[in-house]
Amino acid sequence: MPWQMMAYGAGGMLAGFVFIKNKIPKKPWIMAVFGFFANVFWIGPLLDTSHIFIMMPEINASTITAALVSGFPVNVSQGLCTAIMMFVFGKPLLEKLYRVKQKYGMMEN
Repeated sequence: MPWQMMAYGAGGMLAGFVFIKNKIPKKPWIMAVFGFFANVFWIGPLLDTSHIFIMMPEINASTITAALVSGFPVNVSQGLCTAIMMFVFGKPLLEKLYRVKQKYGMMEN
């Protein structure tokens, strides 16, 4: 589903903008909090909005409200799962990315 890939790509782009140039420390708990809020307030609403435009036969205030309200628990559960995964696997993931950057020369300016 291309709209899901776009929403998760937008979440990754948002993370890239937030954590660029080490302005915010890349600690697992900070990444977990960011992942939770990014899922609940950025990725989830993007997916809910695509659901409104793709699946709803009629678009009005009540259908928009129903889609956003019914999607909120799903967004929170995805945010919690992201937070748990980033808290547990955040440090090993960053170490792996650092090794890949070094191996392929991505650290150079």
